[in-house]
Amino acid sequence: MLEKKIPNPIKNNIADTLFIPLYMKSNESKRDSSFFYDPAACKMVRQLDYDFSRYDGAVRSSVGVCLRAKYFDDLAAKFIADHPNPVVVNLGCGLDTRFQRLGAGITAHAVVYELDLPEVIKLRRKLLPELKNNFYLSSSLFDTWWMETLWNKHPLGDFLFIAEGVLMYFDKNEVKRFMAELARRFSDSEAAFDVTSTWMCRNCHRHETVKYCNAKFKLTLDDDHEVEKWAPNLKLKTVRYYNDFPEWRRCGIVPYWCMRLVPAFKNANRLLHCEIV
Repeated sequence: MLEKKIPNPIKNNIADTLFIPLYMKSNESKRDSSFFYDPAACKMVRQLDYDFSRYDGAVRSSVGVCLRAKYFDDLAAKFIADHPNPVVVNLGCGLDTRFQRLGAGITAHAVVYELDLPEVIKLRRKLLPELKNNFYLSSSLFDTWWMETLWNKHPLGDFLFIAEGVLMYFDKNEVKRFMAELARRFSDSEAAFDVTSTWMCRNCHRHETVKYCNAKFKLTLDDDHEVEKWAPNLKLKTVRYYNDFPEWRRCGIVPYWCMRLVPAFKNANRLLHCEIV
C-alpha cells in the first residue's frame, strides 16, 4: 500500500519558498559523485504532496543551494568545535536538516534551535520530530520574545545565528532592525547569512526557481561592509562568493566563467559571516 502523502499546509508566500532548497538538496543527493548528501531531504520530498516538477532542470539552483548549505554546515561544525557552550540557531529553518547532516558526533556537544513561522514548524514536526539537543521555536524572525527566551535560557551560551536563504526576501529596513535587535542582545556571538545585490533583486523574475513563486527578492546590498552600519558592534568577518567554491563548476562552463568574469553575476549572491563583538 502506498503511503498517504502529506498535503502542503503553507499559506505564507515567503514560507512557501522552503520547498525550493528541499528539492534542490534532494536532487543533488541523487546525482552521481554528489558533493552533498541529505537522505532526510530525499525522504521528505517523497512524503509531501507538492508539485516539485516546476523546479526540474534547475541545475544552478541545485548546486548553489547545496554548496551554500555545505558552507553553513562546515561553519556550524567549526563553531561547535571551537566554543565551550555552543548554541546554534537556524533562522527561517524551513525543512532544513542541518542537525541531522552534522551528525550526533558533533551535535552532542551543542544545542541547536530551529526557528520558523508556526505553520512551518507544525509541518516540520510531522516530518522531522524534535530530537535530543534540537528544539523548535514557532515565531516570526522579527519577533523579539525568542531572543529574550534564548538569552535567559543560555546566559553562558556561545551563539551562532544562521539565516540561510531567508533575509533576501525582506526589505532592507526590516533586516537592519532585526540585526540591530540581535546585536544588542547577543554580544560575543556570530551571525552568518546570504545577501543579494540590487541587480539580482531587479532580475529575480528570471531566477530559475524563484520565478515560480509569489515571493520576490527585496534585500538590496551592494557594499558588504554596509552591514557594519546596522549595529555598532556588528563586524564583517568574511565574504564568500559562489564561484569561490570548486563545486560551482558543476553548473557548466558558461555559468562558471560568467560568475568569475562578469561583476553583476559574481556579486548577485554572497555569503556573509559576521561577528557581534
